[in-house]
Amino acid sequence: LWDNSRTNEYNHYCMGRTTQVEIEKDTQNGRGAKVVKSQTKVPFTGFTIEMSTLMHAQEIPGIGYMIVSRSLKTGAAGVHFDEQSIKMSTSATTTTTTSELVWGVNIMRSVPGMPDHCDLTSVSQINSTVVPNFLKFRVGLNAVSDCFQALRNRNRNRNQ
Repeated sequence: LWDNSRTNEYNHYCMGRTTQVEIEKDTQNGRGAKVVKSQTKVPFTGFTIEMSTLMHAQEIPGIGYMIVSRSLKTGAAGVHFDEQSIKMSTSATTTTTTSELVWGVNIMRSVPGMPDHCDLTSVSQINSTVVPNFLKFRVGLNAVSDCFQALRNRNRNRNQ
């Protein structure tokens, strides 16, 4: 979940994810923080969203790892802006959509007696104006289901 080069192994909608800033990389103590930029296709729509996200990973000794994520509001070319400049920048020729990972928490716990397995708990809250209200639940459920199925298939294929 941390490695950008492997994102499409579990998220088939991801068109790419790159690290913009590595804030902390402490492999000895099992933690890190970085800002990533990602592009994701939105299922059932023709839209692609781009988000910059702050990710923090921390080892939980004797249990596993936790990754916490929060999207950042950014403008063109990664320029940060506030709510006032958003209102001022909208015009008749510009379509502004907001998509945000309000928060995401992934907890990976080791499975006793199974060193190549983990128990993954994933909780996210995402807000998007790109997806119509009547489709939001279906799109979210579909994306989560696809992610877990891809992880299961990846593990099955690795063990064969």
